[in-house]
Amino acid sequence: MFDRQDDLIASVYAPAAGAGSLSFAGFFDTDARIGRVRITSGEVPLGSRLLGDRVAMDDFIYAEPVPEPATLTLLGAAVAAVVARGRRH
Repeated sequence: MFDRQDDLIASVYAPAAGAGSLSFAGFFDTDARIGRVRITSGEVPLGSRLLGDRVAMDDFIYAEPVPEPATLTLLGAAVAAVVARGRRH
């Protein structure tokens, strides 16, 4: 994971759990400002006949950015203006 200036924040490794098994990797930091994420998975494509580690990924969980208070205030003012205008008509 990299911050907005493209500096590395963290690198997470999920060790292979063996044939037919599952591995899990996660990252949690309440102060991190993540700008981008690079995922490197497996050594060969899933359908390849070559020997090597194959990886399939599913169920990504991530948080949406939280709006800053000024954004929420502006949104609230816009909603109030629309409601007030609707009452006049």
